[in-house]
Amino acid sequence: MEIKPIVLKTELHPREFNGIRLLLINFPNLETVTIDLLPPSPIATASSYAGIDPQTYWMQNISYECQRDILKAVIVKNFIGGAKELHIVKFFIRSGCEHLERAEIYMPFDLDNGRKVFAHAKSEMLQRSSNHLQVVVHNS
Repeated sequence: MEIKPIVLKTELHPREFNGIRLLLINFPNLETVTIDLLPPSPIATASSYAGIDPQTYWMQNISYECQRDILKAVIVKNFIGGAKELHIVKFFIRSGCEHLERAEIYMPFDLDNGRKVFAHAKSEMLQRSSNHLQVVVHNS
């Protein structure tokens, strides 16, 4: 199957992590992955995630064919610098992706100044984590 860009509309809730991994396995021709972050569900969720630790899940040393050979850009929309967002972007950066050229970060337009400063600091941290990667921050 020939898929080059894909958009994931997600809360980045741990119950979605295995699905994201399956997508990466089954679509090896991804050039661009866009993660469009949705606001958290107002419905209370279980405190247990079936053995998935949201703090360490994306730290596993696993890479997929699309990441090693083809993936050029990771785009994150509605980025506020939270741990879940940082973990998944760092996963794409460190997982053997030598062709990854850029990470584009889009902050929500209604983000207050304090949160913007925080999100900018986190995006600068991403830039420092890779010599070849360009991190571009957009204030929506």
